[in-house]
Amino acid sequence: MVRHLRSLMRMTCRRQQHGSSFVFTSSTTVFGDALVDKTGPATWITEDVVSTPKNIYGVTKKAPEEMCQLFHRNKGLNVVVLRTSRFFLEDDDEAHAVAYEDMNAKTTEFLYRRADIQDIVDAHVLALEKAPLLGFAR
Repeated sequence: MVRHLRSLMRMTCRRQQHGSSFVFTSSTTVFGDALVDKTGPATWITEDVVSTPKNIYGVTKKAPEEMCQLFHRNKGLNVVVLRTSRFFLEDDDEAHAVAYEDMNAKTTEFLYRRADIQDIVDAHVLALEKAPLLGFAR
């Protein structure tokens, strides 16, 4: 609930400051069960993949995304939602985590969608620049 209110307050402040664009940082966690491919070790994620959160964290990230879309529709705020990669495995991915030796920790982090911070910063700058052209986008 706190995450939802914080997101709403940020969008409201942005509009009150006559800002036309907002970037919301979400998480790949919102994909949840859609990230699990029964036929192989990886899943190809596109804009067409329907998110299916599998834990409370995923749900609490997805709800503000919906608020962003509503804010765009009702208030005209251009919003880009970026679902960034995580930095560490989730608790419910323990089975995957134990499959790798400790000395392979960095490789494991990158295998499980760990992002480089500069890539995340660059994505946010570009999203803010492109938001007026996109209106609302994930």
